[in-house]
Amino acid sequence: MLYHIETTNGVVAFDRNDADNRSIKQYFADKNEAKPAPIQVRGYPFANMYLTHGTEENGQFIAMKSR
Repeated sequence: MLYHIETTNGVVAFDRNDADNRSIKQYFADKNEAKPAPIQVRGYPFANMYLTHGTEENGQFIAMKSR
């Protein structure tokens, strides 16, 4: 399951997509893009976010649930 994350002026909002069972690696392979370096976060159900569009301050990310 993937989390879809959006940051606006550094404020994080996210939702969970239970229907998307791809891994982070599969997600970027499907888009023919290299997997970016993870951005570590605390206090969320995921430990790392991966930037898909924009910047860390104002952008879109995906993540997987931490184990």
